[in-house]
Amino acid sequence: SWMKDDSLVMGYVSGEDAYAYPINVLNMHEIVNDVINGVPVLITYCPLCFSGVVYHRNLDGTLLTFGNTSALYQSDLVMYDHQTGSYWFQVAGEAVVGELTGSRLNLLPSSTMAWGEWKRLYPQTQLLTGIEGSPTMFNSRRYSRGFGGDYQGRINDEQFIFPVDEKKLDPRLPAGEIVLTVEVGGEVTAFPLDIIGDGVVNHQVGAEPVAGPWALFPEWSMTRY
Repeated sequence: SWMKDDSLVMGYVSGEDAYAYPINVLNMHEIVNDVINGVPVLITYCPLCFSGVVYHRNLDGTLLTFGNTSALYQSDLVMYDHQTGSYWFQVAGEAVVGELTGSRLNLLPSSTMAWGEWKRLYPQTQLLTGIEGSPTMFNSRRYSRGFGGDYQGRINDEQFIFPVDEKKLDPRLPAGEIVLTVEVGGEVTAFPLDIIGDGVVNHQVGAEPVAGPWALFPEWSMTRY
C-alpha cells in the first residue's frame, strides 16, 4: 500500500461511517469539496502551517463550493467560494474579502492522527486515494524544499518565508509551535504538542471536560512533509 501506518490523515466521522484524508494528498490539493451522508463538507489543509479543519459548506441556506486562491493571509491558505468570489481565511473559516465578509462557516469535528491508529479505531474507514499508479506523486515535501535549514526553527525565530503581520502574533508561544486545538461553544484552547508528550491532557474547555492523547500521533516535525 502507498499509505504507511505512520502517515498522517485527517479523519472525519459521520454516524457510523469514517472517512480519512491523507495529509500527503492534501499537501497537493489543500481543499476537498465532499458530500458525506448527505452533508456538504469542506476538508481544508494548509501545508505551511499544518492546520487541518473541516467545515459545513452550507451557509445560511446557500451551498458553497470552494477553491484555492493561491494567496496567503498570515502565511495561511486563503480560499474562495465559487458562488460570490469571497475570500476565506482557512484556519478561521471566515470570509475576509468580498460579499460574504464577516461570515463564518460552521466548524465540524475532525481529528488528525496516524493512519495505523485511525484504521485500528475505524477498520471500515473510507480513504481518499491518490492517482492510481502514481502513489509516489504524493510523497512531495514541496513546502519544506528550497527554504534551507529547519523550517519550524525559522518560523519560531520569526524569519517568515511569506509576509506576516507580526503585530497579530500571539507571544505566548513561538509562531512555529505545533498545537492541538479544541473548540467548545466558541471557546478555544490550544495544547502545545511538546508539552503533551506521550501522555494524556485532562482539561476543561468551556463547560466541557476534554482529554487529549498525544499517543495517537506519530513522531513528526514541520519539515517532514
